[in-house]
Amino acid sequence: MTTKLPRKDVVIVGFGWTGAIMAEQLTLEGLDVLALERGLWRNTSTDYAVTNAQDEVR
Repeated sequence: MTTKLPRKDVVIVGFGWTGAIMAEQLTLEGLDVLALERGLWRNTSTDYAVTNAQDEVR
């Protein structure tokens, strides 16, 4: 089910150094900012099985 969230003036995807600086500057200007950051760290080699068919060396 889709959840309708309140409207924001700006949505920043990625809250690293650049996103944090942008968010600070935009909020100082009075804008309502929402910053999104990815979830937990994922290790693709163990979290997602890769078949041999995708191995270019073989």
